Amino acid sequence: MLKIGIIGTGYFGEIHIKVLLKLKTIFKIIGFFDINEQKSKEISKKYNIPLLKLEKLIHESEVVNITSKTDTHFKLIKLALKEKKHVFVEKPMCETLNEIKIIKNLKKSLKVHVQIGFIERFNPAFLNLSSITFKAKKIKAIRSTSLLNRNKTNSITQDLMIHDIDIINTIINSSPKKINIFKKKKNNVRCNIIFQNGCVAELISKRTNAKNEKLERKMTIQTENGREILIDFSNQKTSIKTGDNILSLKSKKINQLEEELKYLYECIKKKKNNDISLEAAEKCGVITEKIEKQLS
Repeated sequence: MLKIGIIGTGYFGEIHIKVLLKLKTIFKIIGFFDINEQKSKEISKKYNIPLLKLEKLIHESEVVNITSKTDTHFKLIKLALKEKKHVFVEKPMCETLNEIKIIKNLKKSLKVHVQIGFIERFNPAFLNLSSITFKAKKIKAIRSTSLLNRNKTNSITQDLMIHDIDIINTIINSSPKKINIFKKKKNNVRCNIIFQNGCVAELISKRTNAKNEKLERKMTIQTENGREILIDFSNQKTSIKTGDNILSLKSKKINQLEEELKYLYECIKKKKNNDISLEAAEKCGVITEKIEKQLS
């Protein structure tokens, strides 16, 4: 069992608490820290978890779970690494690519894991790809969600598009050659990325409250041998279209956050390489920073 401390108990932080309580055979929540006093009292009473001072929480934890605002991540990861603690941090890992590189340098000499919350890596629709042999020619990703108070001030690139960028990076394994922006509104961005290996990825990310807008999380992959793979992240389904034939792959619906945290536990306990770490964050950071510069 690993002792885990939670920093940040807002919307996502509370979801993490619920899941970690379900995983009580592998994680023990030793406490939490949050700057919101009223919210902290509510969380402590509701889940019977002690509110601790930040330094005490980090010191007594084996794993530090960071679900606070993005602008706090850099400082908090540094504090955790200073104490040689494992870290789970929600995406985006940091605000800038330079911050990611600094953390990467700090971690070099440490035998700890830093896992990023790229939750779509644990979506059965994506996991199904491991059973398919293909080479991507074109990719189109559409990700739309509701516009809410908790996300309306966040960068849409870091809030939404980053999920698809991470998935595309794992599929293509190539660096970006050129990025074109076709639409650049605060809550509606459309761009394409031309990769060094020739693959082209089109990304559309939207946040909306319009009743006629369809909320979806889908990715279509056109392969070099003429097939079309559809990944439906929302419904956790995958299908392959070959000519007029459509093959639906079987998948079992799961709690992705639960699987994400179990993966971290396995990596720590079995000393396995963590594939959702700083290298993945850096590859995403290279692309998101290029997009952000063109949007500003």
